[in-house]
Amino acid sequence: MQVRTSKEVTDRQKAGAFVQWALRVQGPAVANDLTQLFSPQSELAEGPGFHSLIQVSADILASTLGALVAADEAHYVEKAAHSALVKKRDDAIEATSRIVVALRRGVLAFHDKADLGRFGFGGETAREAVPLLRQAERVLKTVDLDDLSDILGESVVEGLVFDAKPFHEVLSRRVEELRAVIEELGEARRTTERAFLDKETKKKVYDRLFLREGRSFEDWCRLVGREELARRVRPSVSRPGRTEESLPEDPEGTELEDAAAEETSTEAPEATQEAFATRVVEATEGPPSSA
Repeated sequence: MQVRTSKEVTDRQKAGAFVQWALRVQGPAVANDLTQLFSPQSELAEGPGFHSLIQVSADILASTLGALVAADEAHYVEKAAHSALVKKRDDAIEATSRIVVALRRGVLAFHDKADLGRFGFGGETAREAVPLLRQAERVLKTVDLDDLSDILGESVVEGLVFDAKPFHEVLSRRVEELRAVIEELGEARRTTERAFLDKETKKKVYDRLFLREGRSFEDWCRLVGREELARRVRPSVSRPGRTEESLPEDPEGTELEDAAAEETSTEAPEATQEAFATRVVEATEGPPSSA
């Protein structure tokens, strides 16, 4: 089983790196524009500045994304260990099957009417680990018996009786190996599942924060007229943790900064200022009453 790096997480890494870059590189200019919308006497100016809010957004995204990537890497390590055990189990199945098949053939070569059910074979040789283990354990118990005449029946050649004792050592070793790898694999499955659930929890937390911080920055960009920047950082609803648009591998290689700068004036558009002022008034005093 081939173990792969999670594309879901790497896509979130690319989107997260881009939005963090936009917050840290373009954020100061956006914060300056937002600050110009308010006089020093504004109630909003008394609280945390826009520069601090944008910096906090970048830090939050960096921290939660780092936790998600670490959890994904831990899950990858567990998946790789589980995959190695799967191969080890398959090798143990093959080795055990060879001994069981060889023993069956030896019995039938000497005693063509032997009672295979009582011997422990119980039909065809099992192909899966647990059924094969039980089959091999039954056969091993029979091999250890001192008298097999009742199970083997008459010999094909009079006086020539099959001796199962030489199979004891190798079959016993195969049984122990198969039992051990089954137990190891069971524990590996549980560990891998725990790592997966931890990653899923961190992914959900990151997706919620990415949506919240991305939407906030998008709104602020639109407020000051930076439409291109807002469009590029807009979080996707259908693809959590990612942006609406496909992203370049290297955000610094884009023309985003120049495009955003061309759209920005020294002051926000008058209509935008008025709309934002209305939102602030409604948030603090409630909607204006009708005359």
